[in-house]
Formats: sequence, C-alpha cells, structure tokens
Amino acid sequence: MPICFNGIRGGASPAEQYASCRVLEATSILLGGNNDDYCERVSQKLVLVVKMTQRAVQVRGAALKALSMAYFVCSSNVGSSDRILDLCEQVCAPEYRGEEVPASLRATALDCWALLSTTIEDVYLAGSDVAGNGDGRGLVILPLLSDCLNSTNLDLRCAAGECVALIHEARLDLGIEEDEGENASERRYRRGESIIAVVWRNCRFGKRFGKRVCRLHSLIFILHIEYCINFLIMVRILGWDRMGSLN
Repeated sequence: MPICFNGIRGGASPAEQYASCRVLEATSILLGGNNDDYCERVSQKLVLVVKMTQRAVQVRGAALKALSMAYFVCSSNVGSSDRILDLCEQVCAPEYRGEEVPASLRATALDCWALLSTTIEDVYLAGSDVAGNGDGRGLVILPLLSDCLNSTNLDLRCAAGECVALIHEARLDLGIEEDEGENASERRYRRGESIIAVVWRNCRFGKRFGKRVCRLHSLIFILHIEYCINFLIMVRILGWDRMGSLN
C-alpha cells in the first residue's frame, strides 16, 4: 500500500494516480471482509483525492470507486459507510466547492452511492420520518436524481435511474411485512454490482451458483488479478508517463 499511497500524491502524474487507485480497488477484493483498519487507512488518502477539484476527473472517479469498494467489501461496521455516502451525494451535485462537476464524475458518484446503499437497512434508505433520522437518504436526494434523469449525458441518466430503482425497491420491501427483516447483503446480489464485487462474493460464498459457474467466476477473478499484475509490470518497465492516455 505505501507504493499506492505514493502514487496518489499530488506530485505524481495523472496516469500514476489513476493506476494507484485501481490497484487499491483490487486490493479490497483480495483482503476481503473484517478489515476496518484498511478502510480507515485508504479513507484518509482517497477522500482528499476526491475532494481536490484540481485533480483529473478520471483520477477522482477512480479514487471514489476504490473508496466505495473498500467500505463495501472490507468494512464490518454497517454504519461506517455513511460518511462515504455523504461524499457521494456531495460529488454528484451539479456543483462542488464552487465548481461545476463533470457529468462523468457525477455518474461515478451515483454508481458508488448505489453500491453502498445496499449496505444500509431499507428504512434508512427509503423510510419516511424515521425516528432520530428524518427521511431516508434516498428520499432526500430524489430531487437531485430527478435533475440527473433530465441530463443529456447517458451515463448520468442510467446511474440516476438505477438509484431510483433501488429506492423504489426499498419502499416496496418496507410495505411488505415478511420482507421487512431482509438482510441488506441479500440486495447486493440482486442489483447490478460491479463484476469484481460479484466475482469475489461468488468465489468466497458460492451459495447461489453451481460449482461450474463458481469455477468460471474464479477464472474471471484470476484473469482480472493477472491483468492488474501485468499492468504494474508494464508500468515498472516503461514508466508511468509512457503508459498512454487514461482509460
């Protein structure tokens, strides 16, 4: 991790910062659950990257993805993702710190919000007049989501639509007595998570799929890790600046 932390420092090139964030995202998958110390360590670095408006948009988006994946996979405390959800809501607004937020970064923030929203209970996502909390997070940001749905950017509209669908699903679950006690992790399988999170969970728990499918997912996961390793080797050989434009 020290190498990745050095890679996201202000003096590094955008390509190095971006690659470091992606490696930290993959590291969350390798470490697995119950690694709250890791969440705290990466949070101290990545939150600053996301908040720095002078950083490249791709770098800030990659930092937010790595941060969200760390709390989604590694955190054992359900409530610990609240401040990351707060950050996602701030970044997906039309303006952040007095500057206009690019549509691509707003879409990434909503994707991360959707991922982390599956870690909280339905009542805190879509409940009304929750004791001590007011309305759920989803209801509070509905006006923002409505604005995103009217955007000309397709990715932003799709991300907003997914968030609205999650909120609506939570509202339906709250209205059906037998579903009120549903475990939040169950929803993680039903939403379109990033493939790396799905692969990690299926390889580790493998309850929903047969052995053949789990082996296939294991192969995909291994190929992904090999890609990351090969990428780092190429960076080591060629240098950050020669790796081409950001993906």
